[in-house]
Amino acid sequence: MENELVNSINKEVTLDSREVAEMVGKRHDHLVRDVETYSNQIEEANKTILKTHSKLRTSDYNV
Repeated sequence: MENELVNSINKEVTLDSREVAEMVGKRHDHLVRDVETYSNQIEEANKTILKTHSKLRTSDYNV
């Protein structure tokens, strides 16, 4: 059974991850793995950015 594109409760446009896998030509398990990898990389990058910015002091800015 094909998934409905529009959620009837919230009227939101949605896609199932299996539909996305089919659209991009990947196996579903590989798509999920890749999304988890990207999510972890973004999380680590955000931690690095926050760590870098937390070292800055107000006196570092000459405004």
